[in-house]
Amino acid sequence: MAKSWKRTEVTIESETLVVFRSGANSLRIWCAGCEAVRLMLTPDAAASLAGVSTEVIYARVEAGLIHFRELPDGALLLCGTSMGLDQT
Repeated sequence: MAKSWKRTEVTIESETLVVFRSGANSLRIWCAGCEAVRLMLTPDAAASLAGVSTEVIYARVEAGLIHFRELPDGALLLCGTSMGLDQT
């Protein structure tokens, strides 16, 4: 007797809600790329939210894919809007 196979395909959609609270990992400041006040993140926070390494984040910054601002103390902040994380 021949075996018959049946294929079942399941598609799962999900949404993620990320709530930012004021703290050391994010703040709202002027983004020159957006020409507006935007949510800015540390590279570590941005990498965590994007699910990639900080090396990938830095490569995207160097490629011009992510807006950034360097503070006087040398700290780098990344624009959440240019990463698709903040819509306001």
